[in-house]
Amino acid sequence: MFIYLKIFTTLFVQRWQAIREDERGASTIEYLLLVMLGVTVAGLAFIAIRTAVTNKDNDIVNGSNSGSK
Repeated sequence: MFIYLKIFTTLFVQRWQAIREDERGASTIEYLLLVMLGVTVAGLAFIAIRTAVTNKDNDIVNGSNSGSK
């Protein structure tokens, strides 16, 4: 899994450097992919934070936190 992430990152960096050198800039598809990547990362962060808060809330409600002993 991580090898695919490394390959994707390498290709993305190379393409981004080529875009910066090109006077035409990025295509619409490339900007769309960047937006989709940003939305995906934001969604994953939201899910992780919501899960952590829910788990902590459940610990507090159930009395299993270390402060209630």
